[in-house]
Amino acid sequence: MMVGFGSEQAALLRQLPPGEFFAFGPALAATPVLAKIDTTITPHIGRTPDLVAAADLDADESRTLLDLDALREVMPTKGDRVTMRGQRALDAFLLDPAAPAAARIVGALGSIAPNATTADDLVRHLALPANDIDAGLDLLAAIGASDTMPRGDTRIARLSARLRLRVVDTPVIGLV
Repeated sequence: MMVGFGSEQAALLRQLPPGEFFAFGPALAATPVLAKIDTTITPHIGRTPDLVAAADLDADESRTLLDLDALREVMPTKGDRVTMRGQRALDAFLLDPAAPAAARIVGALGSIAPNATTADDLVRHLALPANDIDAGLDLLAAIGASDTMPRGDTRIARLSARLRLRVVDTPVIGLV
């Protein structure tokens, strides 16, 4: 069986005229549909673009042209956040190196919700390096799962309001 066709129907595939084919998929149809490519209607202007070799630049010239020294890391803000939904958002989260720390942070924050805690308390409670905690909090903030302050000695974090509504209301003051 080939693409949902029986052997008799598969033989028809070999007899299709040029420009005809069967197409299917989520964007088209659940079952194969006969499609045809019409003749081209755009004229050729008769000129081929000139092919030019890549510029032969050294590292310093490249750095200057790209202005790499002016680049800096920027924390995403809620307005700058790229909206991903469903499977794409889950894939992006799971493939992020900070995902394991972020998952542990969500568990810890969920146990004290609606209260907040400091990044230092999370370091002690989860026995993770401060950089891992910061990366996990950054990831959670980027997807709107936590409310947190920028990195620093006084960084505080708690579950976002939408997640706080979903956890059991347990009157816990802090992490032990």
